[in-house]
Amino acid sequence: MRERVLFLLAMMTLLVSTATAQESKTKVKYQGEVFVAGDVNFANMVTEGEKVSARDVLMSGVSLHTIQGIKIGEYVSLGVGLGLDFIIGDADGGDETNVELSGLLIPIYLDCKVWMPTKGRVKPFIMAEGGGSFAIYPQTIAPLYGAGVGFKVGKFSMSLGYMREGFKFRDFIEADDDLKFYQHKLQLRVGVTF
Repeated sequence: MRERVLFLLAMMTLLVSTATAQESKTKVKYQGEVFVAGDVNFANMVTEGEKVSARDVLMSGVSLHTIQGIKIGEYVSLGVGLGLDFIIGDADGGDETNVELSGLLIPIYLDCKVWMPTKGRVKPFIMAEGGGSFAIYPQTIAPLYGAGVGFKVGKFSMSLGYMREGFKFRDFIEADDDLKFYQHKLQLRVGVTF
């Protein structure tokens, strides 16, 4: 886990140093973003000991994230995102799959936005994100990735996208079984940029 965090820090240092070196050729400026998001999603729960997957877990949640980065020229921005994802779920699939989940995930990810050229106040963009989703208890990390579309008007921004994240329960129920939980969520974000 430490290696992955160090890798993310090294990548950000490389991005910032490269952008600073090219500042004379291309206009580079700081860009920050804070947003809240509501999530509606379905989740997969996979028990490794039995290789069984249940797909009837309906999840909901609320997220608070910040992205700190740079905008290179007019059409590309790169940043590092950090957030808190509160999740609440319930599976009502009979006695065997009756599961209640709630938790807190800490996503850390790289964010890339490509801005569409426009002459008006509305600035549309497409975005892609990738990184890891950390759970505090049990201490685990799972891959996180997503993509979406959005727009910015002044300092207000809004986007809609898909995101996949999750975590892994170690030693779940029996000593030989692990339970992996992955959520596939549709996320609506509303925020401000500065």
